[in-house]
Amino acid sequence: MSAFGERFRKLRMKEGKTLEEMKLILHTTKATLSHYENDHRSPKISFAEKAAKYFGVSVDYMMGNSTQDIVLKRMDELKVTPEQASKATGVSLQFILTLNDHIPEPEDYEKLNTLSKYLDTHPYYVLKAYSKQEPPVYAGPTTTAEEDFKDPEDTIKIELYDHAIESGLSQEDIKEALEFAAKMKKKSKGV
Repeated sequence: MSAFGERFRKLRMKEGKTLEEMKLILHTTKATLSHYENDHRSPKISFAEKAAKYFGVSVDYMMGNSTQDIVLKRMDELKVTPEQASKATGVSLQFILTLNDHIPEPEDYEKLNTLSKYLDTHPYYVLKAYSKQEPPVYAGPTTTAEEDFKDPEDTIKIELYDHAIESGLSQEDIKEALEFAAKMKKKSKGV
């Protein structure tokens, strides 16, 4: 069974929903859902997104691309058990077996780096998958638009920045130009 079909069925059963109920929720047919669950078809990404949103999981999890999937697949390839990996790396077995349930903490990345080295896989893929589990940082604006653009010099800087980007200047060139303009302004004021 594919990761999607298996996980869809597992999550559907956990919710206590029938295929008949899910077809109404996800606006599809019972036959289509049955095809997904039985690996006769793979879903389009738009459907996987809709299902993931309904179940409150990531699309990566639904499609079998989660951190835990990557780690366990690599262990399977190497014929290493989670217990063996835990013992060899000092990373707790509980951590390894519940990777998809974590909200990443800074110290978790070091554990995954250690685990990746042990599994002889590039840490980039594991760490990237894990970082997708982090909750969004943005908590809304801390100032109003009026406060942000109160100073007319800020508006000028934004216009200059936009013009510089359109002209093909690099970020470093723009930064240097703004610093130079600030120095010239201080000199003209006698500061």
